[in-house]
Amino acid sequence: MLQAINNALAVYKNIDFEIDEKVSLFSLIKDLNTPEAKKGLAVGIQFLKNLAEIEKPKSIINVNPEQSN
Repeated sequence: MLQAINNALAVYKNIDFEIDEKVSLFSLIKDLNTPEAKKGLAVGIQFLKNLAEIEKPKSIINVNPEQSN
């Protein structure tokens, strides 16, 4: 997973292209059918799923004074 993040950062650093102002929704949907777009979306979704599954650390502060006795 760390390698995927490193790859994403490398790609982000090398982005040097211009987006046409006239991009249609249909052309964007059509581009989603490419293997590269599918793989990129799958990696992004899996990353978000894994991020959501990370548990928050339990607090060590006792908020209920009755439990300390």
